Amino acid sequence: MIKKLIATLLLSFVALGTYAQNGRMVHGCVIGPKEAPISGAKISTKNGDYLCTTAKDGSFKTQASSLQSEIIVSHADYNTKRVKVDGSYLVVRMYPLTTTYDANVGPQKEARFGWWITPDDAYLSALRFSFIGGKRFNNYLFAGVGAGLDIGVRNIYKPKAYAPYLDSDYYLINGNIDCDLPMQAIAIPIFANAKCYFMQTKVAPYLSFSTGARFSTPKKIKINNSYGEYIGKRRYGAVKPFFELSAGASYRYSDDYTFTFEFGYYVQSVNEAWGWDGIEIDNDWDHGLSMTVGVRF
Repeated sequence: MIKKLIATLLLSFVALGTYAQNGRMVHGCVIGPKEAPISGAKISTKNGDYLCTTAKDGSFKTQASSLQSEIIVSHADYNTKRVKVDGSYLVVRMYPLTTTYDANVGPQKEARFGWWITPDDAYLSALRFSFIGGKRFNNYLFAGVGAGLDIGVRNIYKPKAYAPYLDSDYYLINGNIDCDLPMQAIAIPIFANAKCYFMQTKVAPYLSFSTGARFSTPKKIKINNSYGEYIGKRRYGAVKPFFELSAGASYRYSDDYTFTFEFGYYVQSVNEAWGWDGIEIDNDWDHGLSMTVGVRF
């Protein structure tokens, strides 16, 4: 009798030890695009050992096959979802097979890398690293503000016809002058951004509009008269407004990350020098193209 009792206790201890090592109960809830629970979803572990059906409120309980196992959630009207078990409670979001997606309404952040060029007169080109933070109000509208860093990669002086030259020391020779001037190679853009979305799909097209200004230290230019005599220096280019209208598309990689691509039309304020036996520096506008990729989270 005592031997049987000891054997039963040993077997129970081994069973409990095996259960503790090989699996645990996982509780969860399956919700839809609008946080509504989905009933009838089938829950199974990666190796198919356990299978159950959720209750009407979307809750489920199943045993994971290991401490870090994959659970597969499937439903006749929703896309199959695979999730990793890393805790005792999981919330699984499912999307309809129609591949329509509701926006993650609320705060959004986006890290961006872009390139812009204004090939009109100044041939100004720069790389732009920027960050945008704002709010997605609904499926169609986003608004936010951004800041970044512009790094000039091409800053070539290209005078218009009959204009004199600008040498390596930035001496501008008086004469029949009508040309755009180079900008600072390093600048900080600060801007507002708005996006309008047209579709709620995994790949969603949209329009984006940004307006703001590039801030940099003033650029200095030395001035000689038509005889080559130095007559003074001027400063320009500390704050330069810009506008950008882009067409883009977003790819929803997961609930947490979305990749974006934009191709746009860019308008940049530049400085223009002109005059005869005397130089005036005014504002001018150059038009160009921009391309941007980003990740939203």
